[in-house]
Amino acid sequence: MGDLRVYRKRVLGSGVPLILIFGMLFALPWNGWCGSSKKFRDYPLSWVGSVAFMPDGRQAISGNWDHTLKLWDVATGTKLRTFRGHMGRVSSIAISPDGLLALSGGGDRKVKLWNIATGKLIRTFHGHLGKVHSVAFSPDGRQALSGSLDHTLRLWQVTTGKEVRVFEGHSGQVLAVAFSPDGKQAVSVSWDHTLKLWDIDTGEMVRTWKADRGRVSSVAFSPNGVQALSGGGDNKLKLWNLATGVEVRDFIGHSGGYLDGIKAVAFSPGGAYAVSGAEDGAIKLWNVSSGREVRAFAGHEGGINTLAFSPDGSRILSGSEDRSVKLWDRATGREIRTFRGVARGAEISAPVHSNGYAFLTRE
Repeated sequence: MGDLRVYRKRVLGSGVPLILIFGMLFALPWNGWCGSSKKFRDYPLSWVGSVAFMPDGRQAISGNWDHTLKLWDVATGTKLRTFRGHMGRVSSIAISPDGLLALSGGGDRKVKLWNIATGKLIRTFHGHLGKVHSVAFSPDGRQALSGSLDHTLRLWQVTTGKEVRVFEGHSGQVLAVAFSPDGKQAVSVSWDHTLKLWDIDTGEMVRTWKADRGRVSSVAFSPNGVQALSGGGDNKLKLWNLATGVEVRDFIGHSGGYLDGIKAVAFSPGGAYAVSGAEDGAIKLWNVSSGREVRAFAGHEGGINTLAFSPDGSRILSGSEDRSVKLWDRATGREIRTFRGVARGAEISAPVHSNGYAFLTRE
């Protein structure tokens, strides 16, 4: 309460009506004011937008709605480092093939590149006109791809931050993007109910698939590059043959009348299994060749935003709207551990303008 008393003395003492102060507590972040600030460290823990394993499987990174990335020790669940620099929620992260760099996309419309060993920001990629929902590294680590609320995909040169190409064709927010294993193509899914296949070198749209109903929220390339798996508002996973455009099969098992439905999908490293996570908190493991559900993973109390297989395929990471990251044993479905405190140490700054008004921002 000490911080709150200082805040009351500095701001309420200026004559600003109490109701206005409380209204400001829920205002959108705004960082244009100058002056002194007070920090509050007890902000509620945040949703987890994205998770990814390091190439050796010993560490993992989460992207969080408290505007940060966090590095975790997988064996203990200990938080090793926090990466700060975004001014909006971090919706997506990716780790370079060599494990040295992390890429993040956020609500501040920025794509950022980080040195994982030091936690330092290397550069920011400017160009998107809306929040960035998804980012991906090319298989050789030289290029990056991002998808945004502005309906576009953008291709970037990692070493310079230069925008190489803009992919236009979606009529809604681009919610997820992925490179093919050979780096020559990309897939994207959108609020416009479509999945699109793109040629990386030319930027041309190769093929479009239309969902039966609902937005398409998640997508993944198969490890052999022949197929893609998508999930969305109809609560079905769909497996597509990319060469022919034919739907191979549906994976049916998720339920719930949610807008986004299946929000996360991932292939196991060998491609034999796929995992999906839905807005109702359900996680399911599937046999790709048969389309049958192998098992369900129970434990989250909120929607599943993100999933990742460990490099050896034996474990699965999940990130949720219940503000936790969980580690699972793929073979048994057992929860190994929960990574708590995803937003521990998140701060709110309240810059006080000379006229006594205060707008809260989150760092």
